[in-house]
Amino acid sequence: MDKPERQFELLKVIVQEYIRAAHPVSSAQIAEALSIEVSPATVRNDMADLEEQGFIHQPHTSAGRIPTEKGYQYYIQHFLKPKELGEKQRRALQQAVHSDINAQEQKLYKVLQAIADLSNEAVFFSTEGDRPQLLGMSRIFRQPEFMEDRELTVRVSEAFDRMDDMMSEFDKVVENERRVLIGSKNPLESDCAVIVTAISLPGQPRRMVGIFGPMRMDYDRNVGILDTIDEIMNEYYDEPKRLL
Repeated sequence: MDKPERQFELLKVIVQEYIRAAHPVSSAQIAEALSIEVSPATVRNDMADLEEQGFIHQPHTSAGRIPTEKGYQYYIQHFLKPKELGEKQRRALQQAVHSDINAQEQKLYKVLQAIADLSNEAVFFSTEGDRPQLLGMSRIFRQPEFMEDRELTVRVSEAFDRMDDMMSEFDKVVENERRVLIGSKNPLESDCAVIVTAISLPGQPRRMVGIFGPMRMDYDRNVGILDTIDEIMNEYYDEPKRLL
């Protein structure tokens, strides 16, 4: 493994460890989690290089490192791997899709509630008439980023107050594919992330759906949730009804 490859493997570990624990990642943690054996000095030198390149930064003196927006972007582009859900999680999504509800609007709400529960993030979606609805705000406001930064909480709350105007922006971005938007590319809040897609039930119009959370959100898990919903819905309905 050459130096650039090793350094980006190290970045992958920093992102994954920070997502998991929400604490700056130390060189000792990195050395322990790496799949290759390297000396502590090599880890420190690689961290210094990654910091110089803008992929990670040190939030305060004597702390470990955390990913920057650039670091998360690199992870999403090169390392994101949808996580396979456990049987219990998959069953929760199946029950939502298979629920004995005749009203498709209510069924959609139940599916999105299941997504919010499993992702532990906020979920927003457009209803008939393109009026946005929101689920799970209390979940994200209990996460460390929001507990420690009141200004961030206020900005996010204000952004959701403007969701009517934002839905058309997301609609332009998504087009025919799921998109992960973070930092400066996230029209809602530059310190957060959103995974935006679209979902449609038989006989229903296409609806915009987004999983919203801190930039530290578990991208592998949340994309895996959307992929699993896609798969379950394709199995449940005879004709392709894909998450675009």
